[in-house]
Amino acid sequence: MITQPLLNIAIDSIASRDREQRILAAEILSRFPEQLFHLEPLLLSDDLELISISLESLQYELNTPIQTLLYLLESCNEPEIKLLCIRAIQNNALAIRATDLLIAQLFSKKDYWDGDWNDADDLSLAAAKSLLPMANQLSLEQAKKILSALKQLDIEPDLSTLLIKILAKHNVINLESEYQSKDPSINKQLLTASTDRVLLYKYLRGSNLILSRTAYHRLGELNAREYLQDFLAGMAHVDPQVRETSIQTLLNWQYKIGIDHLEPLLKIDNVCLSGLIPLVDDDVIPWLSKEIRQDRVAARYLPSLVKLMVQAGYQLDTVIDDIYIHFPSLDELQKLDLLDTLNSLEDLDLSTAFLRQCIENTSFSNAVREYFVQHLSLRKGIHHQQYYSQLLLEKLHLDMGNAEEPKVHSQSAEAPFSTLASLSIPSQQTSRRVKKASQIQMISNRSFALQYCSNKELLNEFSQTFNIEELGPHEFGSFINACIRLDLSSEVMLDGGSQRKLLSLLGDNTIWNYASLWNWLGAAWVNHHQEYLLSHQTLAVSESTIPFIVDVNTLKICCSHHYVGIKKKAWERCRELEVITEEELIRAVFEDSDLHQLLPKLEQEQVSKQLLAIGSHDIKLALIRINILTSYITPTFHY
Repeated sequence: MITQPLLNIAIDSIASRDREQRILAAEILSRFPEQLFHLEPLLLSDDLELISISLESLQYELNTPIQTLLYLLESCNEPEIKLLCIRAIQNNALAIRATDLLIAQLFSKKDYWDGDWNDADDLSLAAAKSLLPMANQLSLEQAKKILSALKQLDIEPDLSTLLIKILAKHNVINLESEYQSKDPSINKQLLTASTDRVLLYKYLRGSNLILSRTAYHRLGELNAREYLQDFLAGMAHVDPQVRETSIQTLLNWQYKIGIDHLEPLLKIDNVCLSGLIPLVDDDVIPWLSKEIRQDRVAARYLPSLVKLMVQAGYQLDTVIDDIYIHFPSLDELQKLDLLDTLNSLEDLDLSTAFLRQCIENTSFSNAVREYFVQHLSLRKGIHHQQYYSQLLLEKLHLDMGNAEEPKVHSQSAEAPFSTLASLSIPSQQTSRRVKKASQIQMISNRSFALQYCSNKELLNEFSQTFNIEELGPHEFGSFINACIRLDLSSEVMLDGGSQRKLLSLLGDNTIWNYASLWNWLGAAWVNHHQEYLLSHQTLAVSESTIPFIVDVNTLKICCSHHYVGIKKKAWERCRELEVITEEELIRAVFEDSDLHQLLPKLEQEQVSKQLLAIGSHDIKLALIRINILTSYITPTFHY
């Protein structure tokens, strides 16, 4: 919050003879839309930095004096200023008055070399962008000038594209007849800008695939519904880009397709049916379900079918057996897509046998097995609860530690559950890429079971059954997090050995939420281990410890820490414990750039009072600090 008296310091300094004060004042006022009019006189200054600051702020204003902008564009030789002028003209309410100057910029032969780059190219491109919204208002003479620029042999491709769009939008010059080219890229640009539907349709049906793609895309943009049948046929086109454009166009039109148009699509490799879901009519669902069951349509479409059924309000009874049969043969993305849909069904109870097969299949990824364990944990059935207890309390003969996470795009084996036997076969892959590929550590099912445990008695039984200290890192972390979630006392659940293990595992940010962990362990525990935690190699551990420190000397040392996060937390903790006053904190925050991010958290009335006091005897220092303040807080006024 900025008070009006603080803004007045900046407003009064706009006319100062001190250049630095004027620049600071301009930077401050540039952040407040209601104060931008104070910057307009600076556009006629002879100070390029002041002009640049003002133009940067005024470039989106509708009512900046157009004559001033035209004067700057014509008279200034600095490319940065000219570029800002052009952008300001583009957004100005009277931009039409600048068309002649903008067209002249297209023909300008003046170079502005900056190393190997000519800034004149940026100016021409900006001028063309500014002319594009006004294309319909250009005179025939102006359009012909642009056409002559377009015919230059050395014109930049990006500029050529924009000029073609301007002339196509102008609609006076017959661009196709005036500007013939054998260059396919030029013809593509012409089609991209064309509004001639008949011409576009000719290319859509033509033999040149690149131009046909462009015609499909442009007719879709023009909402050419008269060519609906061509877009329906385009869904089964041999070219993937034409298929994608046709499907997207039909989606935009909210057109529903039936079996006649869907069936040919399903025979094309790599067609993503999930993208077609909004197009498919509900009547297709029974047919698609039958086709999958009878193996006439590939099982990879099962996730899309299930999503269709859920969206249409169908029960999954008719396809649940297909899910059980085909799920293992789906690839990783298809599995996750199907599970994402199933996750939205709270009343769905997957069979225990299916859950067991999936959870204990070591070829399945962490994400897939985690979903099934979570699903199991939420079921209230006797068999589900028995299996969940077994996962948690029994030592299953499945070594997850040496299993490799499957690749996202790998294909599953044809025999759904035969991969357990295949794990004993030595790997034949010897390529460098395979050797260097990082392996994702498989997380145990028991770790997932602990993660989703919501039963205090069961968790207590687990702690009495197993030596917590001997758990693997993920299982130990899941156990601790479950204790935190279920509000089980740390003094009861942890002995000396498990506390030492906890300390040794700190630093894995994928396991711990340190704030929750410290709250669970208690302030006394944190302060007892304070020295170890503050010197930990993982900064997140040290930083999260600060809010629990009560020792003033330790906090003062942390206030000068080399890591900004720890330093900020330490100053905030000092304020909370009233070790320092608000005035001292404000002064420290302004004097240390590392602490500037704390500005929004300060008492703004106190900040304003301190800055006004400084302004009474040192205007420049006050402006420096107001400039810092306004760059970190939301620009709002308080009168």
